[in-house]
Amino acid sequence: MEPTGHYWYNLAAYLQAHGMVVVHMSPSHVKKSKELDDNNPNKNDRKDPKTIAGLVTEGRYMFPYMPNGIYASIREVNNMRMRATESLVVVKNRLARWFSIYFPEFTAVFGDLKAKSARLLLAEAPHPMREFGYPGIEDPPPEDTGSGCFFSPADSFHVSPFLKILMFSL
Repeated sequence: MEPTGHYWYNLAAYLQAHGMVVVHMSPSHVKKSKELDDNNPNKNDRKDPKTIAGLVTEGRYMFPYMPNGIYASIREVNNMRMRATESLVVVKNRLARWFSIYFPEFTAVFGDLKAKSARLLLAEAPHPMREFGYPGIEDPPPEDTGSGCFFSPADSFHVSPFLKILMFSL
């Protein structure tokens, strides 16, 4: 069988429960073998079984590892943890992108996003560049100063008026 996604699990478990031996074909090997047979890389359901059967008769297959019991549960929990970690990284990268575009001085002023003062500031002004007249997504970009940044070359560090008010009120 050619494993694709999670669709093969139930069929393989059923076949093993009825005493049949389940073997895998790598999808890339099946594709390459199809190209060798008729010099055509197109994939269709009529060619696949013939190609897979040919690879099995040649002994070009592998046995899948299908854990049972507690080992199956551990594998599933580990897969869920890996997916959750990947999702968390995506969200953190989106947040970092948002801050660098709309609130570039935030990380310089506040070291920790989870700090109470940082959360209060974000609750009060979640989009400071739009609230204080700085260019947002819907506004055209500012004139090019030749330095490759939105501010004049003399500005080494730009602070929005909102943060100036906040910093001087502390």
